[in-house]
Order: sequence, then structure tokens, then C-alpha cells
Amino acid sequence: MHHFFSRVHSGFKAFKIYKIAAALFFVFCILYLIFSILAPIKAYRHITSAYIPDQNEKWILSGTSEIADSLLERSAMLDSRLLLSENDSIGIFVSLSDSLLNLVLQGVTIHQSKISHIGTGKLLSKPDKASLFKYLSTSFMIESYRSTIVKVPVVVKHAPKDTSEANKARYAPQLPPDEYVKYTLFSDKSLKIVIQQEEKSSCKQKLTAFSYSCRNKLRTFAGTSSAIFRLRIPDYHTSIKIKIPSNDARTIFRALPENASLVMEL
Repeated sequence: MHHFFSRVHSGFKAFKIYKIAAALFFVFCILYLIFSILAPIKAYRHITSAYIPDQNEKWILSGTSEIADSLLERSAMLDSRLLLSENDSIGIFVSLSDSLLNLVLQGVTIHQSKISHIGTGKLLSKPDKASLFKYLSTSFMIESYRSTIVKVPVVVKHAPKDTSEANKARYAPQLPPDEYVKYTLFSDKSLKIVIQQEEKSSCKQKLTAFSYSCRNKLRTFAGTSSAIFRLRIPDYHTSIKIKIPSNDARTIFRALPENASLVMEL
């Protein structure tokens, strides 16, 4: 009899623990959903508040007419490109209107790639035009990145055994690596640029693409979870996704210096 009551007590205790764990998990899911919704709202408020034009700035004239908006949009692009041309290092100029991605050095385009696909986040269409023009009139700084390819490739060559093997290696063409090219550039102004190869993935590349996507989702989950426990709304980056040829994507990524500047034209 004592053994029977002991089993009942243990079962009841396990049931209580299960109910508490289920309740905590439910609360965590609700908080995760709330914080995920609040993150883009926080980013939107930051853009609209940090880039409110002063009364003496030209951006205050936006909304008066279509001609004024067109001129101000052009002015914002020229202002940002002027700042980019003053840098001594390589930067990026992304023109969504012309579907072009350019590597620029002191105002001169040194590499250009045609964009075959563009996907923009909804956050960029939310702010009023005055704040948006001022937001785009200054360059973005790339603070960090995530990539499927290495930044600095290392080629390991083994010493030839004899002269004939050395001559054979000298004239052997170096084939391009079969690697999936996709990377994300995170800027300091709540914006990230996702650059991906336009070619269809091979079977080997699909595994790399799936692994990259899973790692990104895990990082997002970890970041949001950490913010929940600290009772702080997580950072949010609205995204612009573009596709270009893999060779161009690889060249652009490896040519960019640390903390490179980026200019964007919508």
C-alpha cells in the first residue's frame, strides 16, 4: 500500500512539473512573438526619430509636389555618393532603380554587376519621405557580415615531385570552386544587404545553402531569446535581397575592406 501511494505521489509531482514547464514554454512563446513584432517597430521609430529634418534643411520640402520629391531623391543620392567618393577605400553603390551593384573607389566605378533579382523589406516604405531622403543622403557603414565563403581564400599547393609534374601543374587551368555564394552585410543604420548568386544551386551547394539558412535562424532565435531574458527589444535590420552572378558576388565580397561604406539608391 505504501508503495502504491508513493507511486501516485511521484506521478502527481511529475504532472505538476510538466504543467509548470508547459506554462513556462507557453509564456516564452508569447513573449517571443511580442518581441519579434516590437523589433521592426523599434527600428521604424528609430529611423523616423533620428532622421527628422530640421526646419532649415531641404528635406522639409518633401511632399509639396512630385517634382520636389524627385529633385530631393536625386539630391539625397548625390549627397551620399559625394561622401562615398571622399573615402580612400573601396565602397559599394547599390542602384535599385538601375539594377546595378558597383564597387567604387574615390568616385570611380572599378567593378559593376547587373542585378537580376531585387527584394526589398517593407520597412523602407514606411517612413515619411523627408525622413527617408535624409536617411539615404548619408552613407551606411558595414559593421559585420555572415557568409558561406571565406573572406581571404588560402590556396595550398604541394611541391612537385619532378620537372614533368611541375610543368604539368604550371599549365593546368585553375577551375572555379564549386561553392555556394551568399552573404549578408549588416550596416549601422538598421539595414542589411543580402547578396546571393543568381545561378541555380547544385546538390552540394543546396546543403551549404540549407546550413547557412539554419545558422541564420538559430542566431535570430538566440538573439531574440537573449533580449527576452534581458527585457530588451532585439535589434532589427530591414533587408534588401539581390541576386548577381556568383563570380561577381565573390569578387565584391573579397574586395570590400573592413567597415566599408555603402550607398543606396531606391
